[in-house]
Amino acid sequence: LGPVGLDQNISGKAQWFSSERLPTSPTQYAAQYIRENAGPVEKTLFDFGATTGNMLPDILIGKGVGAALGASGFGASVASKAARIAPSVGVGMSASGNKYNELLGRGYTKGEARKVAGLVGLSEGGLTYLIGADFLGGKVSNVAKTKMQAINNAWARIPSSVLVNTLGEDVEETLQLFIEPAVESLILDVEYEAPTFEDIAYTVLLTTLSTAGLSSVDTVSSDVAN
Repeated sequence: LGPVGLDQNISGKAQWFSSERLPTSPTQYAAQYIRENAGPVEKTLFDFGATTGNMLPDILIGKGVGAALGASGFGASVASKAARIAPSVGVGMSASGNKYNELLGRGYTKGEARKVAGLVGLSEGGLTYLIGADFLGGKVSNVAKTKMQAINNAWARIPSSVLVNTLGEDVEETLQLFIEPAVESLILDVEYEAPTFEDIAYTVLLTTLSTAGLSSVDTVSSDVAN
């Protein structure tokens, strides 16, 4: 479950640094086999684990960058800003690398694949920074979370924070469903394929489950630390 998402995230970043198409990892081959042979419930649980695992590296990158800069003597403001930007950059790199790998596998040239992948990565990272969950650097969610610190009742504060993060991620991922095929249509001159209602509903379901879980852990751990 989680290892599949971790592998996807790391593979995307590795591909971002390479112009040659990297081979599909054994983990991804196994994931494809499992999904093809899983029932609806098992498939959803599998995808939930993969979605959650895909977020973890970028969350850790943000926390690691912030801690490293803080320990190195940089001001708290610099460390905090870097910690918010780093996850979004990581998200964009992974999305771009994975898209580049996919398009090369579909037979497109390196130039075509790089153009599409670059725009996909830019939109993914940019939207994550603007409206994504605060633990991924989301600016709107971070501002909302800061204001929620004034709520003294933890039973009200924690669910409110989780709700804001979840809504932000849901909107970001839904927008990406429309943006990605639009970029392909524009650059590759192919027919635009809008996401179906089922695509949107399933994406929102997985994003909600993953974000709510990670946000709950992050919010509670922040409360304990403070």
